[in-house]
Amino acid sequence: MDAKKVFCFVFAVVGVLAGVSEAIKCYDCTSLTENCKDDFKKEGITIKDNCSACIKFKGLSVVRRCSPIKVGKNECKEVTLLDITMIVCVCDKDLCNGTPRVTVTVFTLVTDVLAAFKLM
Repeated sequence: MDAKKVFCFVFAVVGVLAGVSEAIKCYDCTSLTENCKDDFKKEGITIKDNCSACIKFKGLSVVRRCSPIKVGKNECKEVTLLDITMIVCVCDKDLCNGTPRVTVTVFTLVTDVLAAFKLM
């Protein structure tokens, strides 16, 4: 095997392993489910695999979701949209959106809020 093929093979393996190591698990639910409210209980809550970040929206209700894209550093932001104020948090550790306060960049916040309203 020549050096070019070896390099490509190693590069592909490293890329696959790097992608696998970044995948996290997130809770996926709304506060319509009793255990998903802000007083969170993990029993009976769906867990999604292969997430890049976990998100928690808290306003009129609580929503916990898996984000397929990496969304910046861990933080929470208060956002007002259509006269509704909510806290939007993003985090990047396994099942981190199950805590009372998880951690969103402004870009993530705006795109996720707009996506959530588009899905409604």
